[in-house]
Amino acid sequence: GATTWDSARALAGALDDLAPRGGWQGKRVLELGSGVGAVGIGARLFGASRVVLTDIEDVVPLLEANIELNHVQDVTAVALDWFQAVPSAVLDEEFDLILASDVVYDPELHAPLLKTLGVLLDRVPVCLLAHRRRNPHDADFFGELRARFDVAERVVSTGGERVPEDVEL
Repeated sequence: GATTWDSARALAGALDDLAPRGGWQGKRVLELGSGVGAVGIGARLFGASRVVLTDIEDVVPLLEANIELNHVQDVTAVALDWFQAVPSAVLDEEFDLILASDVVYDPELHAPLLKTLGVLLDRVPVCLLAHRRRNPHDADFFGELRARFDVAERVVSTGGERVPEDVEL
């Protein structure tokens, strides 16, 4: 959780391009697997009205430190372990959007992540996911994702300065 991976850089860098008409103004954002919180903090800086950063409990102090370091208001950090039930601190809020980057790196996390997404996507209409292809098991995850959810795949950019060739948004 202490590294900003390329897919997080790519998603944070593309937030402006991905903004709906009217930008992120007033949007309530939930970030899954936030790590250092760069993507969610970026969404707040682009105008989201509320951001909740989530990761496992051990990472929450780092998220809180980065929230303070970046002087952002209306951003909080909540422990969310995909192997556990989604906490009420997340379920009690309304969100317009889920952001996630580099969350598909470990095949052992695929089933718990899909379960968590199943709970959340009943309440939140959109999830933007940035992914770096790492192993053949990634295809299994995306196959399951397509089987369970309506998925519109859109590669914003591949290759180039902002987005490494093997990162998809």
